[in-house]
Amino acid sequence: MQLPDIPPSTFAPPIPLDHARSGAETDPWRLTRSGHDGSRAAQHGSLFALCNGHLGVRGGLEEVPDAGQASFLAEVWESTPIDYHERMPGLARHTNTRVPVADGTRIKLRLGDEVVDLRDGQSLDAEQTLDLRAGCLHRRLRWRSRDGATLEIDAERIVPWNETALLCIRYRVRSVDYDGPVTLDSALTIDGIAARPGDDPRVGASVDGGMMATHCQADDAQASIGQETRFSHIRLACAQRHRLTDHRLAFAVASTHADGVNQCYVAALQPGESVTLEKYVAYAWSKPDETVTHASLLATSARALDRALARSFDEHLAAQAACCADFWRDVDLHIDGDPQSEQTLRLNLFHLRQSVARDRPSSPAAKGLTGEGYGGHHFWDSEVFMLPALVNLDPQLARNILAWRVHTLDNARAHAREMNHARGALYPWRTIAGDECSAYFPAGSAQYHINADIAYALKLYIDATGDHTLLLEGGAEMLFETARLWLEVGRYSPRRNDAFCIFQVTGPDEYTVLVDN
Repeated sequence: MQLPDIPPSTFAPPIPLDHARSGAETDPWRLTRSGHDGSRAAQHGSLFALCNGHLGVRGGLEEVPDAGQASFLAEVWESTPIDYHERMPGLARHTNTRVPVADGTRIKLRLGDEVVDLRDGQSLDAEQTLDLRAGCLHRRLRWRSRDGATLEIDAERIVPWNETALLCIRYRVRSVDYDGPVTLDSALTIDGIAARPGDDPRVGASVDGGMMATHCQADDAQASIGQETRFSHIRLACAQRHRLTDHRLAFAVASTHADGVNQCYVAALQPGESVTLEKYVAYAWSKPDETVTHASLLATSARALDRALARSFDEHLAAQAACCADFWRDVDLHIDGDPQSEQTLRLNLFHLRQSVARDRPSSPAAKGLTGEGYGGHHFWDSEVFMLPALVNLDPQLARNILAWRVHTLDNARAHAREMNHARGALYPWRTIAGDECSAYFPAGSAQYHINADIAYALKLYIDATGDHTLLLEGGAEMLFETARLWLEVGRYSPRRNDAFCIFQVTGPDEYTVLVDN
């Protein structure tokens, strides 16, 4: 099969990582970095992100208040009006931007009254590993404070593929030679704001509004935060609970503040002793303008935490590994003599799997759920670059991408009318909710090829799977509507020997705008 040319901006070469040991062989199943290079924290946050199509959690460290650390929900976004010097018919009125939600990764560590700052002491041995076979992020650290106290930190993190929006963390601190009190301050933080636009075109547009905190509560049993977007009116509840796995650790105090909520646990450690805290964070959210109370959303997240705490952390790990095994059973690959390329391809497949939800119509954004790049928008890349891989590797995920386009067919019909087309549907170049979000018509609505990309993907899916039920569930209607638009856009041209021509459109290179055919 002839593969399409890939624009240079679509994929980047793998970022070399620091290996744990000099000369160590690359493990094709494990992506590992050593040390804590703050200058590359943003890259590492994306590479080590964990997602499940609903929830995305960047790969920052629990103890470090990293400005790039954030969590995202695929269906939580803000709507911002687009300002034009002159408003013209057919131009997009609003843009949607995915915004960070309450983040549950933070666990502040204190020895006595001193907050442990990993940047202030001496890192004796540090390693962070994304285990592609287990779907788990694991890190270990041996660290010495300025006062000479030596600790070992071991943390495991998963975002289960078999749950809707759950984060599970197991955090263990062992004293090597420290004798004294230790505090684990577990928080939900809401200090993340949407990235501001700069010279990088991949960074989202300016966001008016954003997330507002509507509720903060914390006690010895549970801490929670309510949030709401100002203009899209999406409501969110985030709650956390903990399991204490040893008698040394005890609840101390809970608090609320401007940046979130905290639950603190204390213990006394002697050399050789350790404490372990299990943390579970669950999310629930509404649709835009849906009449759902914060109390009902909080009840939904509380039920998710009930289910989570009914299983041990090891059971969650085993369930996640089983989900990954199901995926790799059909997807796995091997390259003789080139473990680094094998690791790189597996990492790409892993992130591709993470970006699409299995239980609902879902389309992956350009950066998946790993960050704020491209404002969290979906592009035609989903059908042309991602779906052709998924249709052979995990057909249900490919089906969900097309089902999402069926779900937004009415938006595409409305957009065609905005463009003065009497019939048919015109799908947007970039979107979250189904409406065109590009303020620049020549590189937005003028990209009529989006319709062809979706029709191509539909045919590819049916040819590969033999599943014609999608046609009966809206796929055929979508195909007809995109075909009708071509008769609106094009015409038979006597000047071109009566060939059917499409004039003044922008092609899939996205840069040569408003050309013929």
